[in-house]
Amino acid sequence: SGIVSSVHAGTSDAKGIQLLSMKEDGGADALNERANAAFERGEWAAAISLYQQALSFAPDNGELHYNLANAFQMAGQNH
Repeated sequence: SGIVSSVHAGTSDAKGIQLLSMKEDGGADALNERANAAFERGEWAAAISLYQQALSFAPDNGELHYNLANAFQMAGQNH
């Protein structure tokens, strides 16, 4: 994919929204990957929930906050 985070390559959906992939924390990473997959399927509520769960493991991770903001934007919600 053509999207690059500060350290690792990520993925993008058909609309070109960046989804960053992180590798620091196993729990947060696994949840982020699941959330990215839900995002790519257009399952905004699921993606939001998974990103929020990931943030419970890594609350200071900027990539997760970025991904969560994109999911909220796509869902048309404010946070």
